[in-house]
Amino acid sequence: MMMLTTLGSRTASLRRQIAARDLMPSRSPGCAQRFFATARSNTLTLVAVNDVYDLEHLPKLRTLVDAVKAERAGGTVITTLAGDFLSPSVLSSLDRGRGMVQVLNAVGIEFACLGNHEADVGLKALRKRLGEFDATLINSNVPGAVDGAPATAVVSLPGGKRVGLLGLLTSEPGVFRKDVFRGLEIADVLSTAKTLAAELRADGVAAVVALTHQSIDADLELSRAGCVDLVVGGHEHEPFLEGETCRVVKTGQDAVRAAIIDLDVSGAIVVTSIKFEDVTQLEPHAGAAAAAAEQKAFLTSLDNEKILSSDEPLSSERTRFQQTSVGRLLCSAVRDWFGCDAAMINGGTIKGGTTYATPALSLLDLRRELPFPTKMIVVDMPGSVLRDAVAHSRKGEPDDERRAFLQVCDAVDVDDRDRVISVKGEPLDPEKLYHVALPRNLCKGLFNIKPLVTWAEATDLPAEDDFVPAMNCVLLRHSYALWRRLGEFVDIDTNHDGLITVDEVRDAITRRRGGVEPPKILLENVMEALDADHSGTINRDEFAHRVDH
Repeated sequence: MMMLTTLGSRTASLRRQIAARDLMPSRSPGCAQRFFATARSNTLTLVAVNDVYDLEHLPKLRTLVDAVKAERAGGTVITTLAGDFLSPSVLSSLDRGRGMVQVLNAVGIEFACLGNHEADVGLKALRKRLGEFDATLINSNVPGAVDGAPATAVVSLPGGKRVGLLGLLTSEPGVFRKDVFRGLEIADVLSTAKTLAAELRADGVAAVVALTHQSIDADLELSRAGCVDLVVGGHEHEPFLEGETCRVVKTGQDAVRAAIIDLDVSGAIVVTSIKFEDVTQLEPHAGAAAAAAEQKAFLTSLDNEKILSSDEPLSSERTRFQQTSVGRLLCSAVRDWFGCDAAMINGGTIKGGTTYATPALSLLDLRRELPFPTKMIVVDMPGSVLRDAVAHSRKGEPDDERRAFLQVCDAVDVDDRDRVISVKGEPLDPEKLYHVALPRNLCKGLFNIKPLVTWAEATDLPAEDDFVPAMNCVLLRHSYALWRRLGEFVDIDTNHDGLITVDEVRDAITRRRGGVEPPKILLENVMEALDADHSGTINRDEFAHRVDH
């Protein structure tokens, strides 16, 4: 295979090959023809995917897995997932990967490695999810991250040969936020692979396969090192087939395609076949489809739950480059929650990129628009800093993605020259201190908004852990409003025991909505809003705080 030098050229090369002999899609499982010749007892077949954020094609992947296993009777077939499956999908942002794990279990994924986005859910949730995952999570280079996860795995073949597996997460700098996995060390991929592969070979394995989640260049470096026989990778969202003696295989994302890889280890190690199968053309497996449908129904219920409404058409398209109505609505909700004078959020934080048919955002829309835990703080900011920060964030070329482009709330009026001219209907006073909500990282230098950074360096900011995520501000605002609409304590506490339970809240909301039950996640948010002692119930003192905001 020709070695290429740029990511773009590599991708283009593979696309050309997909239409040529090397990557011709194998025949659909429903056809009379077989995928390959009958498997031998010392052949290992991998059905591989990586970077799965969407449920759509997973039931079809199960169909492919079953078909390949039927074709390889007498051999050994394993399914692999090379990282990024717990985040950052909309579903996983809601349940920290619980639903995705349930569907992957129905698909029959057998071996996986960590991806960088597994860090997004937090170490506690990660360990819980992987405890629910039927697959073996191979964790070669992040010791201590996952309880019970082996550093290597070995697959025994019917003919007596064995194949070792590694699971390697990128150690490249800049991929993770500070203190990822609570500060656990991510050991160097290459040195770890060399050490563990040598140990496996000393134990008598015939071949070593590395499941990796890192850049294509890092994967190629690993393939050239001579310590492994095959690299099955993730991280990039485009398909790749590269390398010479040791091949590097990546399938893209979302199980749109799967790689079917045959290794014959009966003698000299030979990768006998690498084929890419178009998963989208297959029929879904009934059991996996049912698991996916359950999660989709959950998402549908969230789409029916309206959180914010507006008097103007809503769009979040081009929030990095211009003021949008969604940006204004979200900033206004944050301002309302904090009870401050103004709020602003950098446009790149708002990710929906959607024009809405109706002027309202659902709970699902909110999760799409604010997928990251943007840390909002409130500061006392001079009017001159507010004015100059907004202007600075919007200067430059219209489509320059390096711009922050601060979205502002409806209390802030900006003229056609991007100058703040009034706050809450009053002319901007450069000397006045305004209570302003904004992302903490902007004060710490993100996007280098110089007027803001210069002011922040000379200002005592709130403590690092004294913040509220932007999405939480919106959800809390909605939850408090809902509590106020439900009536008095005696109206909700139907058994008159002095405590309001989650069932009583559900019943109260259902009665108010004419028999339509609220989604579970809404109930959780509503309860958490007032449950100060975390008892799972609301007493009279806690209930009294429903009018605080």
